[in-house]
Amino acid sequence: MNKASIGPFVHAVVMAADPEKAAQPYRDYLGYTTVGSGPISAELAQSWGAPAMAGRKAVAIQSASGKGAILRFVEGVAAAGYAPFRFFGWNALEILVTDVDALPEKLKGSSFEILGMPRNLYPSGAIRAMQVRTNNNEFVYLTQVNDVAETDYLPRATTFVDHLFIVILGSDDFERTRSFYSQHFDVTLTDAKEMRLTGVNVAFGLEIETKHKLCLIRLAGKSAIELDAFPKEAKHRTIKPGELPPGIAMLGFEVDSLDRVTLPWRGPVVRRDAPIYNNRRSAVFTGPSGEWVELIEKA
Repeated sequence: MNKASIGPFVHAVVMAADPEKAAQPYRDYLGYTTVGSGPISAELAQSWGAPAMAGRKAVAIQSASGKGAILRFVEGVAAAGYAPFRFFGWNALEILVTDVDALPEKLKGSSFEILGMPRNLYPSGAIRAMQVRTNNNEFVYLTQVNDVAETDYLPRATTFVDHLFIVILGSDDFERTRSFYSQHFDVTLTDAKEMRLTGVNVAFGLEIETKHKLCLIRLAGKSAIELDAFPKEAKHRTIKPGELPPGIAMLGFEVDSLDRVTLPWRGPVVRRDAPIYNNRRSAVFTGPSGEWVELIEKA
């Protein structure tokens, strides 16, 4: 059986004590707009394998471009001791921008804390990025992809701040996680390399230029998972019974066929006639680094 094609992102679910407050800085400073709000249904919570999430408040926002992944802030209090980049699983969202050097001035007076000023990720200057932490404690990379041949595999921003195109996955077993996605899905793996990881270095108090192993897992739709090898001191998240994981809880991806996926589901496969799902089947699994993944079948 052919492996399933996965990508691009449909949504990212982020836990927040106050979903409305968590969404506000994206609207005020990054040009996002609200595209939905309301409680999580019991059916959806069951399909996630997180029945305690039924009835929780949720706010969904999308970039000014009107395309790409929707960010969904869902009501929930972080587990004691949780901090991004100190725990395995989903750790940061990477969002396209047209002019990263203009962002520090624009973010003055906002609740975004700048952790890394704009800098070239490669000597050529093909990709330039900065890092921020929000009032809800999630890490966001704001990335400018320049129009050169070496970045043809990546999308381009069409609005000042556009959509999610890469997510950061912290792993406790780099090779096992890398092999998992290659085994189950039609993806392209880049070679592993050593690079500075600002979020990890800040979280563990390391010298800012400390390098760690990483690779890209390239998906359909010019999207990707950045797989990072986390320090051995990192931990797996403690998840409250029946809830989603704290922090960036889950990523939703398009998939060409759920029937081609041979993984155990956390809950029932459901077809939902609701925003984001649009009468498509969906199901959730847990990946090898503790990451939660929702697959939403293409129409």
